[in-house]
Amino acid sequence: MKAINFTFFCLFFGTMIQAQVSKTIEVTAGSLKTALTSEELNTLTNLNIAGTVDARDFKIMRDEMTALAVIDLTGVNVKDYSGTEGTGGTYNSIYPANTIPYLAFYNQNSEKGKTSLTFVQLPLTIKTIGTGAFGGCSGLSTIYSHAIIPVDISSKVNVFENVNKTSSILFVPYGSKSLYVAANQWQDFANIVEMPILPKSVCR
Repeated sequence: MKAINFTFFCLFFGTMIQAQVSKTIEVTAGSLKTALTSEELNTLTNLNIAGTVDARDFKIMRDEMTALAVIDLTGVNVKDYSGTEGTGGTYNSIYPANTIPYLAFYNQNSEKGKTSLTFVQLPLTIKTIGTGAFGGCSGLSTIYSHAIIPVDISSKVNVFENVNKTSSILFVPYGSKSLYVAANQWQDFANIVEMPILPKSVCR
């Protein structure tokens, strides 16, 4: 019996390890797809990106990284892009810099959001988030926004459409909760939690 239990534990633990495939990568705008192998595109669940990205890279994350659940964008600068290979489909579109592009994680051609996405850390450098950027991301349960003053999304619509804003948690900088509670669309999150300030000894 012990041997059977041990075998089961090994199989279960091995499955759990295989279930999460992580990678930290530094890229330049438009190069995410070529920086990853075809296996990585299909199996990566956790992605930590540094460097520069644009709407083409968000499209890769949305459409070709099928298992992607955790995205850390804190080390990213979003560059502008004009063309037909961005998140808006084959239309020749203009995507501004410092913006999470519109429909970043919602594919309008399939009428589906990226349901595998559960966790995202937004870069401090963004100035706005495009319309429908996280639309249909029904599995999104954790969002980290590092901007003390909430990113202005009042001129955009459906940024977090179909995200469960009752159960998901929005983490914000210490002392900024009242600003998020009053901000367009951010205020829809029932659970807005301030991140604690770590002691200096911990930060070293």
